[in-house]
Amino acid sequence: VTDAHGESLVLKGYSATLFEALMKMHPNYVSYEHLGELLWGAGADSSEHAIRTHVYVLRKLLKQTFGRSLIRSLYGRGYQLDPKQE
Repeated sequence: VTDAHGESLVLKGYSATLFEALMKMHPNYVSYEHLGELLWGAGADSSEHAIRTHVYVLRKLLKQTFGRSLIRSLYGRGYQLDPKQE
């Protein structure tokens, strides 16, 4: 991931999977169910809590590198990439 100022961040594992899903679905949101399928496979018993934990880690990495998390929570639905977030 690289921003307009040349700052870059290399994502791996679950963080990379989550960010890729958010980019592909932008400007739409990605549901908890879809994220669970991407992370652990179809039919896996994934909890919203586990997904929130992985999104927290991704947000932290993005905020440390770019000064903002770039991710908006949509209560009860999932997450959305928000590049204009301040």
